[in-house]
Amino acid sequence: ARSGPAPVAPVGGDRMEGVVREWNPRGFGFVLFPDGRRAYVHHSFMGGGNLAEGECVFATLVEDVKNPGKWAAMDLVRKEALAPQPLTAGPLAVPTGPILPAGPILPMAQPDAGAGERLEGVVTEWSERGYGFLQVSDGRRAYVHVSAFGTGDLAPGEVVNVIVVEDPQSPGKWQARALQRGPLGEDGVVVEWRREGGFGFVAMEDGRRAYVHRSALGGGDLRVGARLRVQTRPDGRNPGKWSVASVRTEVHDPAEADEGVGFQRPCGAVVLDWDLRGYGFVQTDDGRRVYVHHSSFGSGNLNAGERVSVVIIPDQRNPGKLMAQTLARDGGLVAEGCRAPG
Repeated sequence: ARSGPAPVAPVGGDRMEGVVREWNPRGFGFVLFPDGRRAYVHHSFMGGGNLAEGECVFATLVEDVKNPGKWAAMDLVRKEALAPQPLTAGPLAVPTGPILPAGPILPMAQPDAGAGERLEGVVTEWSERGYGFLQVSDGRRAYVHVSAFGTGDLAPGEVVNVIVVEDPQSPGKWQARALQRGPLGEDGVVVEWRREGGFGFVAMEDGRRAYVHRSALGGGDLRVGARLRVQTRPDGRNPGKWSVASVRTEVHDPAEADEGVGFQRPCGAVVLDWDLRGYGFVQTDDGRRVYVHHSSFGSGNLNAGERVSVVIIPDQRNPGKLMAQTLARDGGLVAEGCRAPG
């Protein structure tokens, strides 16, 4: 049984088209390719998220080192994220009978520049007619339509992650596709925490066990049983094992949140200072100093002394410090009793 993505040895750089034949909600499955090969895929190979059985994708086939003689699908890109170019062969049919080799490997259609990489963004505008705009983490402003995520509405200030491509109807502008709600990351549950040492372990949904240190959450302690969204990486000190690079947010029932990190739940704060270039700092009611960028609330400027509420996450560029994931101005929800971690 697998415990996570296996190391792989590349055998070629071209992607080929395949069809998702199996998918487990824990984040892994199998893709069938036209030449008859069946390849394992883990959601970390595509930046997170889930695939749907029957979905067409493009990926690079590599030998699966953990399972000699078998294959893994790397650098996977969903078909919807690619430029609308014709393939060198007709549409791929999903086989229903015995799988037989089907000729040479077919190259992929080339994606738009920048397609395939997932980026975080903040919803800045949303219309009830089913479209709006995002401020993407790399500075681009992207149009988004409800068809990019299925049904429902987005809310200004909401954090999402998307694939950004050129807008085919507006040359020189950008469009968001394959939208997923929430920040980038993978979900897991805290199964062990040693407060005196400031470290513990997270059981990931795909079966991996990842080491986590309190520096990955900006200080404080974690609560055993807490469900987290994290970014993982190979553990440099323990080859073959995993560690948590950063804790993005905690997913929990607010009624149960009486200890552990104060992420996800809005905290009352006061603006300390604001630079007209679009950033500044707030101080939460429990005394923490938090960096704020205007993308966390859309646009405009804040005023020193203004009352706001913020959802706090670790500052990815400044380990050990905090930043606002979203901010609500006067009149927004201000949580009471938000306390400092630790």
